[in-house]
Amino acid sequence: MMIKIRKKFKEGAASFYIVAISTLILVIVAASLAVVIIFELTRTSNDDWAQSAYDPALAGVEDAKLAFYSYQSCLENGSPIDASGLSCDEIKTWVESGQREGQDACDMVSVILGRKRVGEGGEVLVQESNVNNNMQQAYTCVKLSDAADYKTTLTAENPTKIMRAHFEDGDAAKSVQSVVVSWQRDTNVGQTKYSDLGKDGIFGAETPLPPVISLGLVQTASTFTLDSFDMT
Repeated sequence: MMIKIRKKFKEGAASFYIVAISTLILVIVAASLAVVIIFELTRTSNDDWAQSAYDPALAGVEDAKLAFYSYQSCLENGSPIDASGLSCDEIKTWVESGQREGQDACDMVSVILGRKRVGEGGEVLVQESNVNNNMQQAYTCVKLSDAADYKTTLTAENPTKIMRAHFEDGDAAKSVQSVVVSWQRDTNVGQTKYSDLGKDGIFGAETPLPPVISLGLVQTASTFTLDSFDMT
C-alpha cells in the first residue's frame, strides 16, 4: 500500500514540474513579445515625429529655392515668377538691403511667394489633404540672403558657382521628357589643384578634390501636380 502511494506522489510531482516549467516558458515568451511590441511602437512613434519635422523643413527649403528663383528672375528678366506675391523692386530690396523685412525676417520667403502678408507672421501650413486638418504640418522660419559668391568665377576661395537653366517658352518646357547634363574639362588637366584635407592618406597630406555637380528641379507654377515632376 505504501508503494502505491509513493508512486502516485511521484507522478503528481512530475506533472506539477511540467506545468510550472511550461507556464514559465509561456510567461517568458509573452513578456518577450510585449517588449518587442513596445519597442516597435516607440520606434515607429519616433520615426513619425522625425518624419513630421523633416517634411515641413523640406517644404521650407523648396520654398526658399522658389523665392531665390524669383529673385534671379527679377535680376535677369525684370519680372518675378508667377507664384511671387511681391514686385521685383520689393523682392530685390528685401533680399539685398537687409532692411526691416530683410535678412533677419522669418517671414521673408513666405511673403515673397505670397503665402503670407508683410508683418502677418505665423506659420506656413504644409497641406497634405483637402479633406480635413489631419496630417497637416507647417514651417515657421525660412530666411534668404543674397550670397554674392555664387555670381563670381571659380577660385580656390570660392569653389562653388550656381548656373540657372530655364525655358523662355513655357509651352516648350511641357514637351521635354528628359534633361542630360554633362561635365568635362580637357584644358589644363595636368594643372588640377589639390585640396588640403588636413589628414594624411595614400596621396599624402593633400587629396584630389574632383568637380561635383548638384542638380535640382524647381517648379515655379503657383499650382501644380506631382505629374509635373515626371522627368528623368
